[in-house]
Amino acid sequence: MNECLRDAAFVRELPLPGNGHHFQLYRDKTRTVAVAFTGNEPDGLEVLTDATEVVLTDLMGNRRKVRPKDGRFRVTISGDPTYMQVGPDHAIAPGYDSLLVQPNLAVTTLDATAAASSVEKPKPANGGARALPPLGPKAAISGDATCYTSAQAYNGRNRGWDEDDGGKDKWPDWFEVKLPRPAAVSRVRVYHDYGAWERTLRDYDVQAFVGGQWKTVDQVRGNYYRDVYDHRFAPVTTDRVRVLIHMVNSCLFESMEWIPKLSTLRAVEVYAQPTGKAKAFFVREVLRKRVVAPGGRITLRFRVRNITKAKLTGTVRLRLPDLVTAQPAAQKVTLEPDAETECTFMVAVDPKAAVGLYTVLAGLYEGDKMIWRRLRDARPVLQERAQGRAEALSRRDHKTQHRVDHRPGPRARAASLRGGPSGREPATPGDSTGSRLFAYRRGRASGPPSP
Repeated sequence: MNECLRDAAFVRELPLPGNGHHFQLYRDKTRTVAVAFTGNEPDGLEVLTDATEVVLTDLMGNRRKVRPKDGRFRVTISGDPTYMQVGPDHAIAPGYDSLLVQPNLAVTTLDATAAASSVEKPKPANGGARALPPLGPKAAISGDATCYTSAQAYNGRNRGWDEDDGGKDKWPDWFEVKLPRPAAVSRVRVYHDYGAWERTLRDYDVQAFVGGQWKTVDQVRGNYYRDVYDHRFAPVTTDRVRVLIHMVNSCLFESMEWIPKLSTLRAVEVYAQPTGKAKAFFVREVLRKRVVAPGGRITLRFRVRNITKAKLTGTVRLRLPDLVTAQPAAQKVTLEPDAETECTFMVAVDPKAAVGLYTVLAGLYEGDKMIWRRLRDARPVLQERAQGRAEALSRRDHKTQHRVDHRPGPRARAASLRGGPSGREPATPGDSTGSRLFAYRRGRASGPPSP
């Protein structure tokens, strides 16, 4: 939609708390245009403006007018840009005051576990290289729904879970997340294989284990290409959630025998009831994969933004997996209204750490109350996650995750770590969930980690 931005100059980008979410401003003598989009999945966005009318245009050129109520309106954004036009003297910006503190509980570092009806068996590595140990279902709860800094960094796969080849054309299948303790769960996000090129789930149920039996809280029938579903439902107290799969779509080219009709998932996220309004969020960064040798370390940075009109004082704390340490373990922050600051941590991996993915969570707290969280990844990567939603932050993106991904020889932020015997060094992708990632390999370092 070049016409929407013709002759308009880029002004700046305003941060959003979502994974790969963007809000850009353009302006010329006759108008101001905001462009909002995500990495792919749809999400709701509240927009503030002093204009009495806003013209919305989608990628196909379809236009509609909205009249903000009390200076705000809501719009759904996705991987295709949405253009929002107002007059040249009017302001338009994302609204943060509706963000809620609602961290993802389905993360291995939080002691969540995963199981499935079947799991892909180990296969030889390409080119005669040593095959890596299988990640199993837990790769789908590592904190990186893109799989870029987790499973892909580890073994080149774009999925967290594949069923075994023996399950081809056989259903039902299931994928289950078990939490360390019961919670009032009211939201589950299911990330399928990417679009119609790969295999999305066509028919499935989202279930919670309540009163000794599985209860369906939401379901999807007839999905084709949509690869992210955000399921919201009345709260149920449970420590087990599963996706029960009844049918899977073929890939776009159904005759491709090397893409069999199997149940797969990129990730599953489980959310309890929000604990309050967010006061800040971790500013997302480009996803990166980093590798670190056994006993090595990496610098992880978390950028925090105050979204209130008052000075904010809190503490950024890390939640670390076993055999991963950080200096310092926490940092105090003081932020002026609408200001940002950066926290830096030196994260180290024990030489005895096993090959695998490790997620570091960063959270923002006021006293003992979390107001935001985030994650990150790495392979033998250390993937960092900022898990601390400074208790008043916003919804799922109130988290930052760091993950570290270990492999022989990554929103809140997250990071994953893996380490082990020496092996081929994987290609280096990026980290886009507000998490940091590095790889851990036994025998040698892949070079100094980049900050």
